[in-house]
Amino acid sequence: DATGRVYTWGFGEKGELGLGDSIKEVDVPTWVEHLDGVHVVDVSCAVHHTAALDDKGRLFTWGYGGTSMSDSALGLGPSDGQNVTLPTLVETFIDDGVRVQAVDCGDSHTVALSADGEIWTWGRGDNGRLGNGELISLDFPEPLDFFDSMTCVAIAAGRSFSLALRDDGRVFGWGKNNRTSSSPSG
Repeated sequence: DATGRVYTWGFGEKGELGLGDSIKEVDVPTWVEHLDGVHVVDVSCAVHHTAALDDKGRLFTWGYGGTSMSDSALGLGPSDGQNVTLPTLVETFIDDGVRVQAVDCGDSHTVALSADGEIWTWGRGDNGRLGNGELISLDFPEPLDFFDSMTCVAIAAGRSFSLALRDDGRVFGWGKNNRTSSSPSG
């Protein structure tokens, strides 16, 4: 809302509501109390995970922890298949001194845009949805080298693909699109 509070509702068996272990379903918008004191400016939801960005450029995620073989789109490290039912700070950006400007959740991956125009991806890597030229999953956010000499201004994530808008108006896409490789192309 206007005060930076996050409200969730619906079905949350895998923790995607961010309301804790015991709450699996709510019918009305319910305040995510774990973010008390955090002024959220952007939220993105996927089928089984949620991401929230605050006014300081910090990113919080929660929801499906993946399998014991990875596949988590949370960016919190190996989950051993454990769901994360409360908003949790993605430390990678803090450790690397990165201020996040935007976030978008795909089906089982996440894309972030830094304040410097850098693209970061993590989560399930099949279909090339992470844009790093590989098909492996990433437990932690990693910057996309492809965009090193470019400045991006917007991002979007779909079920098995992602998009980035460069500052000159060019759009780049990667992932499952049946026409190009698993690396970004414009």
